[in-house]
Amino acid sequence: MNANRIQLAPAFKRLATLQRRVDTHADAAVQQAVTELLRSLEELRSGQAQLLAQREEIEAVRAELRVEREKYTQLFDAAPDAYLVTDVELLILSANRAGADLFNISQRFLSGKALSVFLAKDRGRFLADAARLARAGDGAEWSFGIRPRERAPLQVTAKVVVHAGPDGVELHWVMRPQPAKA
Repeated sequence: MNANRIQLAPAFKRLATLQRRVDTHADAAVQQAVTELLRSLEELRSGQAQLLAQREEIEAVRAELRVEREKYTQLFDAAPDAYLVTDVELLILSANRAGADLFNISQRFLSGKALSVFLAKDRGRFLADAARLARAGDGAEWSFGIRPRERAPLQVTAKVVVHAGPDGVELHWVMRPQPAKA
């Protein structure tokens, strides 16, 4: 923006020079045109100042959003329970550290995987129930078996909340392993 602001200064200088010449040698129509040009140039400078102020506001809001996003990410990752966000087809969009630990897979590799690949059994019924839940927009609490990568299957209790966001419907899962039965 500063480069554009600098370009207006020479335009004002050239216009001032032109206006001095016009004031002494030109007819009224040319003088009026130069006056209108000067008014337009002033409006341009004013608009430029407004755009610069808006740009600075936007940058401040972006910085604030980055800070808030970082706080959210830290809270998300520090949660003691497994937390997953999936789309309606149960594709994992994000997972916290506890979720990665629960499924025994790195966070970066967990995102993009289908939750159904970790189900111990009854995948078809589970997918149908999840689709019904997403359509209804309700929350639910489920208990089901999962098979973490290279670990023995285990039972988890999951609280699922349906969230309609700007990118569509998401399912938010909070999962906790059930205590092993003796």
